[in-house]
Amino acid sequence: MRIDIFSLLIVFTVVFSCDQTSFSAERTVFQIGPESAGQFLIHDYANRWVEFGDFKEKFIFVEMERSEEAIELKDVGRNVGLKIYSDHVDLLYSGAKTWTAWEKGAWIGVKDLPKTITFVPTDQKIRLVYFVPADRTPIENYVHKIRVVMNLVAEVIRPDLKANGIRSDGFTLESNSDGEPVVHLVQTDKTAKFYNGAPTFDHGPHFQKIRSDIPASIGTPYRHMIVVFAETYEPGPAPIEWDGSMGRGNHTTTDGGIAVMSSWILRDEFCATDDKRQHELILDATPIQGRTSSGTKKLNSPRFEFIEDGFGAVVHEVGHMLGLPHDYRSANDIMGHGFRGIQANFRSSIDRKKTAVFSRDNARLLSVSRYLVSDVDLTDNLPPTADFSARFVKGATPAIQVSLKGVDDRALKAVVFYDPQNDTVIGGHELKGKEDSVQKKLTVTKPKQANKSGEYKLVAMLADQGGNIASIEAVVTVP
Repeated sequence: MRIDIFSLLIVFTVVFSCDQTSFSAERTVFQIGPESAGQFLIHDYANRWVEFGDFKEKFIFVEMERSEEAIELKDVGRNVGLKIYSDHVDLLYSGAKTWTAWEKGAWIGVKDLPKTITFVPTDQKIRLVYFVPADRTPIENYVHKIRVVMNLVAEVIRPDLKANGIRSDGFTLESNSDGEPVVHLVQTDKTAKFYNGAPTFDHGPHFQKIRSDIPASIGTPYRHMIVVFAETYEPGPAPIEWDGSMGRGNHTTTDGGIAVMSSWILRDEFCATDDKRQHELILDATPIQGRTSSGTKKLNSPRFEFIEDGFGAVVHEVGHMLGLPHDYRSANDIMGHGFRGIQANFRSSIDRKKTAVFSRDNARLLSVSRYLVSDVDLTDNLPPTADFSARFVKGATPAIQVSLKGVDDRALKAVVFYDPQNDTVIGGHELKGKEDSVQKKLTVTKPKQANKSGEYKLVAMLADQGGNIASIEAVVTVP
């Protein structure tokens, strides 16, 4: 794999700043066992640490306590603890009450890390990638075009945040020394078919294979947000848009996620190299001969429909990357099918009732995103918890009565109730303080699953002021 980076080389840096904990330069990297094992604990930022095993990132830890003798870490997801001393590490297994001696080791300096360790510190800046398989050639002006796409995405998101009372300048992109967004060119040694699975075109493996081939020198979806434009679609005729086209987003941690979109949207007929021309194109109804948009599914669809489908899908997948679930309750919801109507956001006369927007429930999740809001507490890395129960309510319109009591070590922010059977948000509520409760009756927007006998699952997505989102499931018995 060859990597050409449109930027200065990424240099390993560590920022030592935390309101509640003081970090010393002498205790930032701990080597576990011999160097040949490739096992290290590295301080990332604030109270966050990363464990490497076999020279690859494995787990994320939160620093719980610190003394002259030892530093105690916890992997919240696995409920595993580590206690780092000057010459060894103790382990606290999940459910155990006593610490167990684990491995010998020693504190080393950042400069002593082996060259096989690639570690890019978390910085809450979105990375942009242009992904090109071995049998494809990078298109001209891809850097300028990807910047234009992201500018348009920002133009959709920023006003909606403001309309929801969220103070934000929009997301921050990784930039070079001139303040220009960096676009990383990744050229792989595999063909497009390896990724898109032609002729079956399975989106799941397509997404996972691209994700796996993002170099660690750019970032990791576990600690960075990465938007990828993939040159993996097939250029020939297709019933809808282009075969091998895909768009998918995934939120992995408070700081990490990835969104992948096929780069047909960068074609000259859809994507300009400057914002002014792009605004003209999104209003242009010129038919694209021989192609069918996924919105209206009519042959020779107008240019703007492809732009809505493509650019709008980037907004949608970035939403998933930032932690948002689908929300099909409103026709113009970005996290439903509303992203296919983003032209309304760029008309000379903007009607808020017709523009593509985020629901109020999803907007609450965005209000604590570390990539959108500057005053989010970066030292808050412990997710909230809750007692959550729900019961089915009979009636002409099926409903779910929910009861939730949330708890957080700092402050709760919101809860969003998500119905996985019908893949949509069905409600939400603002939360405040370290403890807060919600009693609410929620309408099931697509009752077909709720009318079946058996178990019905509901997920409470609980967010705190640090942007941590915990998913807590309740099972409802449907009569």
